[in-house]
Amino acid sequence: MTSLKCRLPRNQVTKETIHNCLMETFGTADPAMQPLALQTVYYAHMNSIPPKEMEPATSWLLALRNPVDRVISAYQYSHPANCRDQELLPNSTKACTNHFLLKATATTRKKGRNQLRNERRQLAKFFVNCFPQSDMELFVQSALSFSKDHNDDDCARLARDYIIGEGFLFPIPHLRYNYHHYQSKVFDVYKGKEWFGIRTEHLATDFTQLNLQLGGKKVGATTDQLQGEPQGKQLKLTHGSEQFRSSSKLSVQSYHRLCCLLEDELSIYRDLIHRVWNLDHTEKDATIHALAEKCGMLLNNDPKNAPGNWNWLVLTEIWNTWKNTTCPTLAG
Repeated sequence: MTSLKCRLPRNQVTKETIHNCLMETFGTADPAMQPLALQTVYYAHMNSIPPKEMEPATSWLLALRNPVDRVISAYQYSHPANCRDQELLPNSTKACTNHFLLKATATTRKKGRNQLRNERRQLAKFFVNCFPQSDMELFVQSALSFSKDHNDDDCARLARDYIIGEGFLFPIPHLRYNYHHYQSKVFDVYKGKEWFGIRTEHLATDFTQLNLQLGGKKVGATTDQLQGEPQGKQLKLTHGSEQFRSSSKLSVQSYHRLCCLLEDELSIYRDLIHRVWNLDHTEKDATIHALAEKCGMLLNNDPKNAPGNWNWLVLTEIWNTWKNTTCPTLAG
């Protein structure tokens, strides 16, 4: 689960590592939380994992997030302007790694001279020449201004390619490793497996409910909080985004246009929400309804758009109408 602060590496799932993981992440090692950890193995991007090692797996656990918010978060997290550390530490954020590479400072990572030179060149192009500010509105507006008929704006092309996952892996790997990246590697290959999903917007609730479904015990006062959190306060884990220098917010119009640009990502995300076993129909419908509302797919005066009237057939009709009528004029 990449949304948690600590991860259990492959072949290192021992009682000690589970105890340390739970203590580091939640401040408790309550045995009731261990079944999920015991049954979870962490994989990173599927790059170094032999397919035959994954085939015997009975289940897949995915960290799921609104693709548009995911792009916004990845850009802000990786931008050197949001580096908060004064020196490069072994556990520094990606933003700080980019910051110190840009300054040509030695890093703790073992890399060849040519690789470092290439990474610095990409960093300079992206974060110095094109987007020195971490303001998300400027970045998105640049991407949306790109036109295949007028493609002489290198920065606009660069922004658009990165947002849709077609840019270089470095310096924002989270944009390259998008839902489309995993479509052919995982989602289409292992359709017959069990699929579980943890929505990052509902991390505590989904984690606790899944733990119960896998044989664990209830943790904390309610399923909306984890042990140690005050009553009524939902647990929030961040990468320090509350300290970023520039706002990650977009104008409503820019957000709607970004949804169109990411329509393929949204479709894969929608299908994954529908596929996972641990969410009931109400939770699935509410999740996609929230996405549709945020992307401007819904007409406020249409009764069928009300949450209580929402279902998968209505979703399909509304989604196709939005894609075919609204997006051609917004995403171009």
